[in-house]
Amino acid sequence: MWNSYGIMVFFDRSRSEPWSRGNYKMSRLNVRNPEEVPSGILPEDIQLCLLGMWNDIRSLKKESTLNRDMAMLKKADLSQQLYLALEQLETIVAESRKPLVAGGYTATILKSYLGCEPSRGPNWRQEVTNRLDLCISNIRPLLLLLTIHLHADVHTLREIYLSPAPLQMEPTPASQTWQQNVLKVQEWALSADGRTAAIASLQTWFAYESSLLINPGQSAHALDPIVYLALSAAAMVLWAWTMNDAEVCVCHPTTPKAEVTSSSMHLQPDVQNWIRGGGGGISFLGQPVCKCTVAQRLSAWTEALAKAGRTWERAGVDANMFRCSWLGT
Repeated sequence: MWNSYGIMVFFDRSRSEPWSRGNYKMSRLNVRNPEEVPSGILPEDIQLCLLGMWNDIRSLKKESTLNRDMAMLKKADLSQQLYLALEQLETIVAESRKPLVAGGYTATILKSYLGCEPSRGPNWRQEVTNRLDLCISNIRPLLLLLTIHLHADVHTLREIYLSPAPLQMEPTPASQTWQQNVLKVQEWALSADGRTAAIASLQTWFAYESSLLINPGQSAHALDPIVYLALSAAAMVLWAWTMNDAEVCVCHPTTPKAEVTSSSMHLQPDVQNWIRGGGGGISFLGQPVCKCTVAQRLSAWTEALAKAGRTWERAGVDANMFRCSWLGT
């Protein structure tokens, strides 16, 4: 997906599609200004663009060691692209609920997800929007996974919290590298990057539960495996961030807390202020996010990964590692 410049990625679905869709390429989605985004796009188009961003995010760590200033500019650019992708997804959801006008964007969306039903029953539109919502529920975890990797070095976190610490009394290159990484993680946890990654981790659990609720008949094994990659990365980030956030626990009732309430990245003003400046703490589903509660919270996340491990081996492996390293089970 990364090396697909020039490939026509807007799939034809019906003869009634806007003719201009065939002239668009993935690079047209990779823009900074919402007004430049092509009209008539569908969730799969956004999903392809997000997949194409992975290499840029993955290579950002290497670039930051070579030119920190350029890497910071690139990170801001990628963050804006993720935000724009979210805007596009939420625009599609809003448009799908508007009154139907022939030739309009709402009609394009509904026709694209109409399916092959032999006849239209009285609830045909609800069936179409349910299908659309299910598609988008598989894309949100991808967006959150990219957000987590943009703002956290998940590989380094895994090395610190899932691998045994060096035991040598004398300094060695390995032990010195490990100690340097520990200090970097401590600094990260107190930064806006750390707070952004922590919020995205909590939103990932919302996204996972939303995926199950949208289609109650669908088992957890039928979800896009990206959901479990995101949930695994989210668990890693939340554990590391919680362990390094503050020396004084924030669970005391008098400590001000910003409440994280949805998987939408349109965060409440108090959460946005907390990300920018820190201070106080955060709560999730009415419970403080702190050292006192993180093991209980992540036990549910680990259980979800373990169930998925029956189908997706990687999820089961991570669940076992989390249990042994953090939960003592």
